[in-house]
Amino acid sequence: PEALEKASTLGYPLVVRPSYVLGGRAMEIVHEQRDLERYMREAVKVSHDSPVLLDRFLNDAIECDVDCIRDDTGASLAFDGVSMGALHVRGPWVTHEYDGGADPTSFTSDGWFHTGDVAIGSTEGYFVIADRTKDLIKSGGEWISSVDMEAAIMGLPGVAEAAVIAVPDPKWQERPLACVVLRDGAQLHLADIRAHLETHGFARWQLPDRVEFIDAVPRTAVGKFDKKVLRARFGV
Repeated sequence: PEALEKASTLGYPLVVRPSYVLGGRAMEIVHEQRDLERYMREAVKVSHDSPVLLDRFLNDAIECDVDCIRDDTGASLAFDGVSMGALHVRGPWVTHEYDGGADPTSFTSDGWFHTGDVAIGSTEGYFVIADRTKDLIKSGGEWISSVDMEAAIMGLPGVAEAAVIAVPDPKWQERPLACVVLRDGAQLHLADIRAHLETHGFARWQLPDRVEFIDAVPRTAVGKFDKKVLRARFGV
């Protein structure tokens, strides 16, 4: 009841319909609200530390608004299963600023938080996280997901790990560079990787023009791929 009252005073519309929850460590706070549980259908864990309670069509939110995908100009994009843009959220459970103030690169003037994720909205009203904004590759005005390409490359039998980064290109702005760790005894060439990607749904213009075979993918302290090290290594 207290959560509903707070949301109401802050001007967030209350909806009585089956809803969804996205959240991080603070999710147990939401689950303690007995009056909200009957509106929940599914809980999905995401990487952010803020629970986001939203309805099926991601329009009217009980606990948080989600303005899922925005383009480079800040305009909202359609949920068409194709358009890719920056994920924005706001609400009583979402921080309004960082220590020291609202960073304009993370918060819009009207109070939306830029999560740093890139999402694609489906026609059914759901969205899929496609990549991190900083890792996305923009080639010829079109986006290429480094995460999707990495997953496809690591499906090759001879590949242990793969990281894809954007490298500058004078004609296309950026092009994908595949950094590949081979399994012991395996041999692969750029043509093998390109052919494999084509059979896994990648268009010809998305295929990497260059591959670098490395001993290991550098990682951060928490075990994630450290792509800034690869960018520095290959002169990006």
